[in-house]
Amino acid sequence: MPALRRDLRQLPQSRRSHERDSPGGPGEVPVPSLQVCRQSFSSSFGLLTHQIAAHPDEKADDGGKPPPVRERKKFQCEQCGKVIINGKYHRRIHSGERPFPCDVCQKSFRSLANLKLHTRTHTGERPYTCRYCTSSFSTSGSRIRHERLHTGDKPFNCQFCQKTFKSKAQLSVHERSHTGETPYQCPHCPKKFSYKNTMNRHVKAQNQG
Repeated sequence: MPALRRDLRQLPQSRRSHERDSPGGPGEVPVPSLQVCRQSFSSSFGLLTHQIAAHPDEKADDGGKPPPVRERKKFQCEQCGKVIINGKYHRRIHSGERPFPCDVCQKSFRSLANLKLHTRTHTGERPYTCRYCTSSFSTSGSRIRHERLHTGDKPFNCQFCQKTFKSKAQLSVHERSHTGETPYQCPHCPKKFSYKNTMNRHVKAQNQG
């Protein structure tokens, strides 16, 4: 029997134990909480499932510890050598297979999750709301990046200097100033550029000339 299901079967007994030991007597059940993230839950079931999903190695206030989460099996791709978890999805990168088509347009996607994200561009759905203002976003990643404008958080550190950045994309662009990497090549000549806007100005100047 899976560890989660086995633990959930023990919850009624655990609840009776809380009622018996509670200073308020039977019926006064302490609100289960987790110190590591300060979240509280209306039931032991909610606490247990949250622990297993988010904090498998942390203890609850009552000293209980969730069962260990089974580590996901990893594979090595035979084509590129990368160590991966989702082998089916990764193989589609090599094969070009996109089995999830959009019902509205002609685009198709490698995974159902990517299709759902794309569908929001048609429906306008924005389920992720900023905690600091009224802005809303179609993806959680977009909300996180936006909230850094409010918090000033810059979690991406340059490996060559002391500068920090709000996004991985900003960090990648900055690090080219150290590495000299030139990933953008002019479509009309052999010149290469570190930044896309620099290449665009070069191409525009060529077209005008």
